[in-house]
Amino acid sequence: MKNEPALDDKIDKIIKRNYSSTFMNNSKWVKLIGLLVKNHNLFDVCNVKLIYDDEIRRLIIQGNETYELDYYQDSMEGMITKPITPGWVAYKEIEWISFPSDKSNTQALEILIKKTGEFRSDVTVDYLRILAYLK
Repeated sequence: MKNEPALDDKIDKIIKRNYSSTFMNNSKWVKLIGLLVKNHNLFDVCNVKLIYDDEIRRLIIQGNETYELDYYQDSMEGMITKPITPGWVAYKEIEWISFPSDKSNTQALEILIKKTGEFRSDVTVDYLRILAYLK
């Protein structure tokens, strides 16, 4: 789904105003989501922060999601709880995606992500986080 031009402009202004660096693009998001769908058994919870506020939402991945049915070239439908636009979230609206730490599974997921492409990540004892932007 393509956003309305006015909404795209609003999103772009928020990004320009609040972030100094961008690390993700649509094709990287599609690769990452495809990887997560295939390896959904490695995590129980996936948290997401959107660029609009500080609320932590859930990215729901059950393993049966399909490209061009649940997630698309530039957005996803029905996969994030409490989206700003009901049902739809454009990838550029996502500030980061985070997986609570479970040593073995988090390390396995980190290795798979590194094999998939170059992603900016932050790893702590509490989580593995893939960053889309840097403030």
